Amino acid sequence: MSICNADIVEIGFRFNDKNKFLGEFAQTKDEFINNLTLPKNIKYAVMINAKEFYNKESSIFKKFIRKKKSKISLVRIAINFYEYKNARKIINNLNSLGYEIGLNLMQAHDKTEKELQDLIYDVKSWNLKINFLYFADSLGCMDAKYINFITNKMASYWNGDIGIHAHNNKSMALSNTLVSLSSGSKICDSTILGMGRGAGNAQTEFLLQELKGPLNYKQLKLVNDLLIKFKALKERFKWGYNFLYFYAANNKIHPTYIQTFLSERRYSQIQILEILDKLSSKDLLSFSKSKINDIFFEDQQSIKNLKNTKLPKIKNKKVLIVGNGSSVLDNTIQLKKLLTEKNFTSIFLNKNNYIDNKAYADFTVVVNSFRLLSDLSQYANSQLNLIAPIKKFKEKFKVKFKNKKIFNYPVLIKDNYFEVKNNYTILPKELAINYALSLCVKSKVKEIFLIGIDGYQDDEKNHELVESIKVFKNKHKSIKIFSISNTLLKSVHINKINLYEQ
Repeated sequence: MSICNADIVEIGFRFNDKNKFLGEFAQTKDEFINNLTLPKNIKYAVMINAKEFYNKESSIFKKFIRKKKSKISLVRIAINFYEYKNARKIINNLNSLGYEIGLNLMQAHDKTEKELQDLIYDVKSWNLKINFLYFADSLGCMDAKYINFITNKMASYWNGDIGIHAHNNKSMALSNTLVSLSSGSKICDSTILGMGRGAGNAQTEFLLQELKGPLNYKQLKLVNDLLIKFKALKERFKWGYNFLYFYAANNKIHPTYIQTFLSERRYSQIQILEILDKLSSKDLLSFSKSKINDIFFEDQQSIKNLKNTKLPKIKNKKVLIVGNGSSVLDNTIQLKKLLTEKNFTSIFLNKNNYIDNKAYADFTVVVNSFRLLSDLSQYANSQLNLIAPIKKFKEKFKVKFKNKKIFNYPVLIKDNYFEVKNNYTILPKELAINYALSLCVKSKVKEIFLIGIDGYQDDEKNHELVESIKVFKNKHKSIKIFSISNTLLKSVHINKINLYEQ
């Protein structure tokens, strides 16, 4: 970046009070940055999320030292357009330490001239030093006409420099950035190969050639070498625009919804579109998992008004819980034989990828909201014994179920809780295994056997699963749990048993 004449390089974030360590560049301490050998012909920046500092602005002084002792020159503050007032104290504290400020107004789409004028006049009245007033195309939905409009209007009311932070949902981040620069912006953000959450950002390798070019052979070779390294990262982390991000941008849906569905790695694009279509009546401009969970799960208030729930009783004191892990595929023949012997009750977690639920499952349970939405048509029409928190969902979407064997069992999600009530259950996470275990408790099952609950290679998902089972085992110590397949859940001391030979 130094040799290619980039002006500023942003070195990560300063997250505030994160519970877990996300890496040196997520919580960039000055001791770490000051020990880096950095070129001196460019400035360095970090980003903060303003929301993390609301009502605790004094923590700025814990995260930042005086500018004179730091290699960081610029702090980019990301804040929602309508929450901009909350940035005042944050900026004031950073000003007192000597830092330049980039105020990055997120979700700046569809703003009127009056909204822009009112915000800018108010910010000017603060009499604080703000070097760059940014607008961010957070949903990637802006077109060239609007980019020209917002850049011109902001430049006409603001005395300082305007900037753009473009997202690439519609493959327009680069062109939108260039339009904004030609319309009056003085600073723009970009990343190598557009690296960024979801659809990503404008591409540095293109903007360098447009704004700093023509690049000579040495510069081009350096950029190309860097692209090779980043291509491996892109393959691993799967950022970049696609059909779904384009759809989300056109429908004013926050791209993190798309990212969340894609990260589940179990839905086709058609299923994701179906889910989004069902959720389109809700406000999805800002991402919140609770907006989806509220469709399915109870809250503390509604849980008090629930009537007794009628559920089929599991009469057998032994239960086999069947997940979707590859161990089911590896043992399909033996497992089918086992399931036809009926020495125990079988509970399938969601629609199984390898064995037909209708033919082999006594009960199918679904608790994950995405799962229920994606497989809804099958559950609604197939005569499965289905147990799910279905009542709120039916009320919301007015779905007619031909399946008369659907049983409603309400759920309240609460960290570190695992309690089974007569008319609802409290679970630590919305995992199907938790839901199945709660049903076993309700029916006073003595022994539980698992297959297809293999655990995850993904550390975060595996940790979530392990911790949920730990909470269950601590609460219900009298119930014995065994696995009849290999599993990554050894840390919760689930013993393996060969059920096929018994």
